[in-house]
Amino acid sequence: MRGSKEILRQWIADKRYRELISCAHGGWYQDDVIFEPLAEHFVANHLFDELRFLCERGIRFSAEDMLATIKSEKEEHGALDIETIRSIDVPSYVSGRSYSHLGEIAKYRKRALDQIIRYAGYLEQIHAPAEYLEQVKLLQESVSDLTIKTKDLKSFRFRL
Repeated sequence: MRGSKEILRQWIADKRYRELISCAHGGWYQDDVIFEPLAEHFVANHLFDELRFLCERGIRFSAEDMLATIKSEKEEHGALDIETIRSIDVPSYVSGRSYSHLGEIAKYRKRALDQIIRYAGYLEQIHAPAEYLEQVKLLQESVSDLTIKTKDLKSFRFRL
C-alpha cells in the first residue's frame, strides 16, 4: 500500500485528477486507498465538479443495478415485497451462498444508500449548492423507499 499512497500523493500534487478518478472508478483499490483520500482532497480544495464526477458514477451504477434486479423480480413474481427487502440482513446475505432477487435488491439498495449518505456528507462539507444537495437527498429517499425510477438518475451523469 505504501507505493500506491505515494503515487496518490504525487498525482494529487500534479493535479492528475482524471487518472485518479479513473483508478477509483475502476475498483482496483479499496475505497480507503484512493476514493476517500481523493474525495477529501476535493472537499478541502472546494473542487465541486471533481467531487461530483468521482461520486455520482458509483451511486448511479448501484442504483441501476438495483433497478435492473427490481425489474427482473417484478417480471418473475409480479410484485415487489418491500418489507422483506428492508428486513434482509445484507452482511449475512452477502456472506452466504444463496442467491435471491430480493437479497440482491437489498444489497444494491444498501450500497447505493451508503454511497449517497457518504456523498451528502462531502457535499455539506464543501457547501454545495442547496438545490443540488436537495436532489441528492430526494434520491436517497427514493432509494430508501424503493420508489426510484430510471429518470431519477438523469441529473447524476456529470462528466469533467
